Amino acid sequence: MSLFGYGSGCCPCTNCVVAVPEDKWYAVQWFGKYSQLLTPGLHCLGCDCLGKCITLGSISKRVQERRFKACSKTKDAVFTDVQVAVQYAVRFENAEKALYGLTNVEAQLQMFAGDVLRSSIADMTLEEAFQRHDGVAEAVSRRLKQEMEPYGIDILRVLVTEIMPDKSVVEAMNRIQTERYLRAAAYVNAQAKKLVAVKGAEGDADATHMQGLGIARMRGAILDGLRETVGMTDSGSADPEHMSTMLLLTQSMETLSNIASSKKASVVFIPQAKNGGSAAKGAVAAPPPLMKMSTQRFC
Repeated sequence: MSLFGYGSGCCPCTNCVVAVPEDKWYAVQWFGKYSQLLTPGLHCLGCDCLGKCITLGSISKRVQERRFKACSKTKDAVFTDVQVAVQYAVRFENAEKALYGLTNVEAQLQMFAGDVLRSSIADMTLEEAFQRHDGVAEAVSRRLKQEMEPYGIDILRVLVTEIMPDKSVVEAMNRIQTERYLRAAAYVNAQAKKLVAVKGAEGDADATHMQGLGIARMRGAILDGLRETVGMTDSGSADPEHMSTMLLLTQSMETLSNIASSKKASVVFIPQAKNGGSAAKGAVAAPPPLMKMSTQRFC
């Protein structure tokens, strides 16, 4: 709906009696000179001859909205179209200035809005323009209020509705964001793998340490048992060399037991001593270089 228009009286060919709609004001002119502003309702204006004496101009009370678009170059040399929506209205006390001050209100609004948009966007990068569009709208609003107030136009609200760069620019920006997120995801994934590897190594080190402690305690218990056994049988102090020989034999038997329980080796040939513990100790401590292991299983 247009902001300004023409009114007509209730009777054909005359404007003596006028009914003003609820959403309008009527400006009365006597022989072309402004006389008064009529509010909604029925009004009797006097004698009129074929609408020549009294003419009527209408002013809309509704809030008007117009959308304007301007092309601007950003700080990073990207051309983009910026669209703003301007909401404005005419106040009752300023109706005379609004009706007789401007020929084309929309053209004036578009001119001033485009000037502010081009100067504001030129100081921003494209990303900043998207982030600070409220600041652009505020700058346009201040300029329009300053320029349109003398003409009785009240600027109510200015909104930046769209920032439309070229399609290729939008696709490039989306690719940049995608690569940034992929790089962040790869870094997080690598950190997670590093943490798993470090914690696994720490767990293996702790397990090996505890296993060593267990073996040391086991050997200590074996030595204590052997010391008690030798002391009870010989009724004297235990010979360290004898204790060492028995410990080696015990470990040798344990090794053979582990090999026998393994699924990979079935038969192991190891020379056995026939002349007592000293020879057995030498055989265990320094085995011959030739040792044959068979992977065949014998029944």
